[in-house]
Amino acid sequence: KGYHLEQDGEKILMLAGELHNSTSSTYESLDKAVTTVKAMGLNSVVATAEWDLIEPEEGKFDFSSIDNIIRTADKHGIHVVLAWFATWKNGESGYAPLWVKSDTKKYFRCRDSKGENMNVISPYCKAAMEADSRAFSKMMEYIRDHDANRWISVIQVENECGVMSEMDHSKAGIAAFKAEVPNDLTEYLKANYDSLLPRLKQRWTENGCKMGGTWIQVFGDNDDARQFCLAVAFSEYLDNVLCPKCWTSIKPWRSILTGSLQIFMILISRASAESIVARTTHFSYLRRRGLPGLLTMLSARGMQCAIPLSQ
Repeated sequence: KGYHLEQDGEKILMLAGELHNSTSSTYESLDKAVTTVKAMGLNSVVATAEWDLIEPEEGKFDFSSIDNIIRTADKHGIHVVLAWFATWKNGESGYAPLWVKSDTKKYFRCRDSKGENMNVISPYCKAAMEADSRAFSKMMEYIRDHDANRWISVIQVENECGVMSEMDHSKAGIAAFKAEVPNDLTEYLKANYDSLLPRLKQRWTENGCKMGGTWIQVFGDNDDARQFCLAVAFSEYLDNVLCPKCWTSIKPWRSILTGSLQIFMILISRASAESIVARTTHFSYLRRRGLPGLLTMLSARGMQCAIPLSQ
């Protein structure tokens, strides 16, 4: 038993090489790298789509980097896993456009325990989430209309979301921590008690397995509770990047949404829009290896996705 990927009804075994972050920025560097990948006997490559290159000015899009990827994939006959470097990459916001990074009031940052801005856009920033989602939708529309041979098989949404702090100490982050724990989270904990990760299970149990209350009331006054709260914020942000408008924009593709460590992936497969069905994906709680201060919770709550991956 296990998971497999499908495209156009056929299983795909992706043997992939991963490119350097900036390799996809020019056709020459990309073609050279993919030539090496093919020579190694691989059939897939992980490449990047950078928000700062695609939308250098607000509302003005440049898809030349996507053209480079499609052109290279066509030439070499290779599947592409396209990683969307947008609001976050490696726990920071280095790939957001300059017009986003320079406006720290509208696109506000996470703050550390001293109240200082960090180089991380806050997951509570609605303006950043909406801008990211618009750009992602535009990119998906472009891929739909220009990737005729459908080599771009998987999209990774964001990369290594997180912040090197126990919580976001911005006003929005503090308010979120003082608010009630979402009901769907406590319902999930109850329904999946036996399979919860030890630390999550411990904190909920030692505080009485409460089904409601603030984060401190439900999980205690500790950094784990703060990390759980922050993880929910990142999860909801990703859900909103993958907004209903985005699903509309990629018709008539069937899309499979699945969670992996700090990423969401969409497996693209041609099918009628009617085949897309609503489905709720369970939360996954995953602690980043080597970065104990971060915990990522992935969910696809309320999102549309098609036939789940077979097991």
